Order: sequence, then C-alpha cells, then structure tokens
Amino acid sequence: MLINIIHPYTYKLVGDTLNMGPVPEYTERDVGIAAVVNAALDKGAKVLLHRYHDGDQFKAMLEQAALALDPLYGFIFDPRITSVVTTPFGTPRPNAKPEPISAETWRAVEKMYTSDSELEQHFIDVNPIIFIGGVLERCVTNIACYAHQKYKKPGQELFYIPELCVSLDRELLQKTTLPEFAKRDIKPLTVEQFRRRLL
Repeated sequence: MLINIIHPYTYKLVGDTLNMGPVPEYTERDVGIAAVVNAALDKGAKVLLHRYHDGDQFKAMLEQAALALDPLYGFIFDPRITSVVTTPFGTPRPNAKPEPISAETWRAVEKMYTSDSELEQHFIDVNPIIFIGGVLERCVTNIACYAHQKYKKPGQELFYIPELCVSLDRELLQKTTLPEFAKRDIKPLTVEQFRRRLL
C-alpha cells in the first residue's frame, strides 16, 4: 500500500488564508487524516508526502509552521514518511530540460523538484495506491491521473479518499475530476473501507 499526501498545507487553508495551528471546523477531518496515516504507518504501509513549493522560501516555512502548530499533524514529521517535492500542479518535474527553459532556470528547477523517474520509484511494487490531500479538483486530480498514465502497472488499483481531501470547487469536481477519475477507474474510498483494507 502507498498513501500519497498531496500538498498538506491545503489542510490549513480557511478560504484563502493559511491558518496557523488547529482549525476547529475541520477537526473531524483532521482526526481522520491522522488516524489513517498513523494506522497505515503502524501496518508497514508506505506513506509519501508530496510537499508543495513555488520557489518562495518564506511561504514554504509558513506552510510548514502551520502544520507543526497543530498536534494532529505531528505524523508529518514521522521519520517513516518519505518526502518528495512536486510542482504547484501536483506533478513531478520532467527528467530532461524542456526546450524553452534556460539552463540557469532548469538548474533551479532540478534542485527544487522531484523528477518523474525519482517519483516513479515510489510507485513500484505497491498496491493499492491511495491519494489524499488537496486540492482535490486540482493537484490531487493531476497527480492521480499522471500516476495512472505513467506509473500504474497491471493489477495496481488507484483510490482517493474524498473525506480526507480538500475540495474548493464543487463545479470543477463534478465537471472535470469525477469524469476523469471514472475514465481511469480511480475509485473513491471511504475511511471505513480503507480501515477494512488495512486489516
């Protein structure tokens, strides 16, 4: 089993504001996230934290602090979790420099983001592959569809847990995410169904 936590800073968003510490209206969701991740780690599942970075170091520090100040997100710092850094779109950087990018810019991109081939290594010999995090209609959709296209092998199943995702655009969810997931057989999973699979 591989659990992908996509851009976890989104759990701390209240509208457009990054909330430092616990968010009372999301306590039930946050308790569920902590329970799922800790149970998976205790059962020996792989957990992959997809960190967000847009080049702004100060913003990255604030996002990290927002999680660190919430005791429910203590699992983020568990040494059993592996971290990667994906682009603001939720996907890895390409392995090779795209033509229009300058050599100097590409060197910065290489240092900042996990490559396609590096990310692929985490998807080998794991089943099922589960996505949580945010934003469901954007980054989660992008990386789940990307993983289906680039990494999925015969027999592997892809799931997402809607109640453990951040959803900001119901219309986009209905018009884009759900049809794209249905096309690729990326299925929703409830927390209870997840627990039963873990046993």
